[in-house]
Amino acid sequence: MNEPAVEVRFQRRAFAELSAETLHEILRLRGDVFVVEQRIWQENDLDGRDTQALHILGRNPSGELVATARMLQDDSPIEVGRIVVREDLRERGVGSALMAYIERLLGPCTAVMSAQAHLEGWYTKRGWVREGEVYDEVGIPHVRLVRPGTPPETP
Repeated sequence: MNEPAVEVRFQRRAFAELSAETLHEILRLRGDVFVVEQRIWQENDLDGRDTQALHILGRNPSGELVATARMLQDDSPIEVGRIVVREDLRERGVGSALMAYIERLLGPCTAVMSAQAHLEGWYTKRGWVREGEVYDEVGIPHVRLVRPGTPPETP
């Protein structure tokens, strides 16, 4: 039985708008999940692209950062990644709320992500479509997922 959903408020910030404290919170949460839980080398998380990203921040009513993601909007298609929900809040609606927020930001645009293969079914229920075969990324099976955009209207 899942615990009740958690209230989370989302906001977006360009890298230049992040305070040092907020950047620290993002990197700590990603470190807790990617480095500690999943045993991924920190160098694989810190790829030098955070400075170009739009960062999504999810905070609980106490103001704690409990979810985050990034969008590389200059890429075509837009790349969504570094999707993280604090471990104790998974399966309580936070991930779904985070993705709904991201999908609203994407609007009609096409997007891609490299998702952990065990989450493929969860993403495909949201309209993401697998492209290609399972591949290894940092020692974890991944799949490329695409969220098809809406074609522009013709006059």
